[in-house]
Amino acid sequence: MVVLPGDIALKETTTQHPRIKFRPLRSTLLPAPADLSYLAATFNSARKVTILAGAGCANTHTELIQVAEKLKAPIVQAMRGKGVYRVR
Repeated sequence: MVVLPGDIALKETTTQHPRIKFRPLRSTLLPAPADLSYLAATFNSARKVTILAGAGCANTHTELIQVAEKLKAPIVQAMRGKGVYRVR
């Protein structure tokens, strides 16, 4: 993150092009291993599981289908999840 004081950010520039080029960042958010273990135990002990696929499942079609098959779980879509995965 780059933070500029307001008085600096509002100054007129003398050049049309930025002097610094930032590379695109690829960040990843992963749950803690203990949380994953807890979730796995919860899913494994459940009699029935249904997956509610919302906007947070965007770009995860393959993984979503794999989890659903492993859990033998139907997938239902939240309104913001329409189009998140394709029914085959």
